[in-house]
Amino acid sequence: MLRTFFPSAAVPLAVIALGVVAVCLAAVLLSGAEPAYIPAAIGETWLAIHGVPVTIDGVTMGLTPLIGPVAIAALVARRSRAALGARPQMREVGAYAALTAGVALTLTGIAVFMVADASHVYPVALPHPLALLLPIGPYAAGIVFGAFSVPGSREALNLLVRLGAAAAVVFAALCVAGWPKMAQLGESFPAPALVALSLVYALNGIAATLGVLLGGSLEYASQAASLFVVDNVALPPLPLFAAVPAQAPAWAPALMVIPTAVIAHFFATRGTGPQRIKRIKEALLTSAWTGALVLAAVPYTGGVVGAYDYIGPHPLIVPLLALAWVGIIGLIVAAVPRKAHRAGSDALDSGE
Repeated sequence: MLRTFFPSAAVPLAVIALGVVAVCLAAVLLSGAEPAYIPAAIGETWLAIHGVPVTIDGVTMGLTPLIGPVAIAALVARRSRAALGARPQMREVGAYAALTAGVALTLTGIAVFMVADASHVYPVALPHPLALLLPIGPYAAGIVFGAFSVPGSREALNLLVRLGAAAAVVFAALCVAGWPKMAQLGESFPAPALVALSLVYALNGIAATLGVLLGGSLEYASQAASLFVVDNVALPPLPLFAAVPAQAPAWAPALMVIPTAVIAHFFATRGTGPQRIKRIKEALLTSAWTGALVLAAVPYTGGVVGAYDYIGPHPLIVPLLALAWVGIIGLIVAAVPRKAHRAGSDALDSGE
């Protein structure tokens, strides 16, 4: 069984590893840096795309791009679903998970060795040992969503995608409003580098925006920005931070209607049948999974950035808000008689 699953489990990691090597080779050679720095660059990049904080020249960069763990989880989910089929046996899932974890930990160990070896020559340092567990998260999520169909999990993921799409629209509008700040940064720093950083960290910005729309806050430099108040402090010179307004307008709390509408529409259009108890159970399961997924994603959406301390959504309040919003709105929609929904649909279909 191990021999059967090994190619499928190893291919995603091999693709990721080769991609990291290619990008680092190109970056080091094009930047004119010493070729001897390539192993350190490969090790640091491997850790960073898995959400592990990196330390260079004494400055810790814990705010890593969220796109890395998300892309890895999606790739592993697709490969595991193809390898295990729709109804896998537990021993098959266990074997596949063990192979994936073994290869991931092996490659992470190689990356750590590269960084440790380079630390004797270059100003790089190893992260905290507990942070080295972070690479397991994306692979575990990929296997769970690729191999299992746990009640409420797929629904929660679908809902989070919808909420993320709504947050992306708001985030884009904030970026447009903050364009003057972005233009100023473009005059001081290389435009291509700023554009690349903005694209790489776009998912982090969307995640932070979603946390704020739910009534939470974006934390930075021991301060915060929410729909109710914005603390003005100097932010890192990254274009995405231009989306943080100078102050929260009086009407800003009204933006909470956006997640309300998305969640209500999600539950109202669920084909769960007329049984109210069943709809309540599904709402509670979806709520629990939503809170769990947001909590699991927190370490990958924020982190310590040198003197700025922690930057990202509030690690405890935002998951609790996500759980509460989905649970409360889901229960309210579940309490509405299904006939009312069907009557409305029939009226639309008949053109009345």
